Amino acid sequence: NALGQPSISVTLVYDGNQLSTSDTLRSVGVAENATISCVLNAKLAETKLLFEKFLEAFGKLLNAQVPNAQGIADVAVVSESEMASKLQEMAILAGLETLPDEVSAWTQVLLSTGKAFVDFDDDFAFRTDNFIAAAGPGKCGPAPGGLLYINVFGDNDNVLFHIIDAGGQLASVYGEGVPGGVWFAETGFEIWNDDGTFSGYNYGSDSTLSIDVWRAVKARKVPSDEPFCVCTAPELVAPSVTAFFNAWIESGGAPGGR
Repeated sequence: NALGQPSISVTLVYDGNQLSTSDTLRSVGVAENATISCVLNAKLAETKLLFEKFLEAFGKLLNAQVPNAQGIADVAVVSESEMASKLQEMAILAGLETLPDEVSAWTQVLLSTGKAFVDFDDDFAFRTDNFIAAAGPGKCGPAPGGLLYINVFGDNDNVLFHIIDAGGQLASVYGEGVPGGVWFAETGFEIWNDDGTFSGYNYGSDSTLSIDVWRAVKARKVPSDEPFCVCTAPELVAPSVTAFFNAWIESGGAPGGR
């Protein structure tokens, strides 16, 4: 508060060790008149402030839309002490050594803010607890090939996806954009089997929403080919996650989507 910065962006360091917000000076052995360093992560601060601006703009639309068309809810957060291991776990699930800086900043903000938001007009839903494990039916999250799904939304016969291309492989496959861009795609509901598993039998043994799925979609000659139709092949809707949320604030709707 004294620094006027979001707490997520401030790190206290004593004797080479990072202090947790749950630590007391006595518990970590800080001597009287000792020097404690304060490190400010400007990218995290900027990202946190932009997300708060987004939530404010999103909330203002609640009264302007059809009742229940949009909503914001409080959900569980990932604690400061768990954050580093959770980021590493998500990177591994995505097949990456680490998440790129901007993607990492947004992931930290999304996991630590404790907010879920849903927009039934644009078919977009995000929940923290649906973001920290592998992506699958009705839930976002990481997937092999450097992908982070921030939206997996079933709408009658279709499924809509918003995907952060953290590893840059979508950009490579589709010849557009750079690592960290946000992409949109829409398929038929047949992408899921009746038991809720991924209908990916044409793509080898892969049972996830990996880059191999979209690589195979790119190679198709007919969008309606089995095992599922493709309404919208992956298309770049924002060059970065920051640009994605800025565009949402400006337009009042999720880029891509409906």
